[in-house]
Amino acid sequence: MKKKFNAIKVLITAIVVILGISGIGWFTWYFGKMFVGLVSAGTPEPQMKMEQTGSEILSLSKIGLWTCQAGVYQEQKNANSMVDLLKLKGWKAEVIKTGPYTVGIGAFNNKETAVLLCKILGEQGIKTWIKEETFPALHYKVSGKNVEIITSMLEITNSLLNGKEKDKVKEELAGDVETIFAGECPADFQKLNAILQGILRKEYENKDSNNLYGQDLLGLYAEYKTVTTKYFKNTK
Repeated sequence: MKKKFNAIKVLITAIVVILGISGIGWFTWYFGKMFVGLVSAGTPEPQMKMEQTGSEILSLSKIGLWTCQAGVYQEQKNANSMVDLLKLKGWKAEVIKTGPYTVGIGAFNNKETAVLLCKILGEQGIKTWIKEETFPALHYKVSGKNVEIITSMLEITNSLLNGKEKDKVKEELAGDVETIFAGECPADFQKLNAILQGILRKEYENKDSNNLYGQDLLGLYAEYKTVTTKYFKNTK
C-alpha cells in the first residue's frame, strides 16, 4: 500500500513539473510575441510612394570658366559691400567663392573675352584681374517628387556654363521651355530656376561690349555652385 502511495506521489510530482515547464514555456513565448509585436508596431517600415517620387542618375560635366575678379576678402560683409558698389556702377558682380570671399564679374569660356572685359572695367576705374574658375564634375542619384524639373535645370545650366550657345539649347528644347519650368520647384532651387529662365528668355545683343550675357552667366554659375554644394556632397 505504501509503495502504491509513493508511486502516485511520484506521478503527481512529475505531472506538476511537466505542467510547470510547459507553463513557463508558454508565458515566455506569449510575452516574447507581445514584445516583438510592440517593437514592430513602434518602428514601421517606410512606405515608398512611387507615384509621387522617382529617381534619375545625374551626371554633370566639370566646369571651367574665366572671370574678371574684383576683390578677395576675409569677411563676407566686405565682399557684399563690393558687390553692391559694383552694381551701383552698372555691373552684375557676384560672390563666387568663400574662404576667402571672392568677387567676380562675368563668366567666359575663353580667356580672350575675359581680357576684353577687364580692359573695359579698367577704363571705368574698376581694377580687376583674370582668374580661371573650376567646379568639379558631379555624378549622383537624384530621387524625390521634383526630380524631373531639378535634373532638367541642372543639366541645362551645366550645358550653358560649359559654353553651349543659348540659342542651341533653346533649339534642342524645341519650345519646351515652358513645359520644363511649369512643374513645382523646390524652394531652394527657385533662384536657380528664375536666373535660368531669365537667361533663356532674354534677347542679348551680338555686339555688347559689356557682355551682359557673360555677366548673367556668372550669376547662374554662383547659384549652381550653391545648390549643388548644398545637396550633392560627393562631387568629384
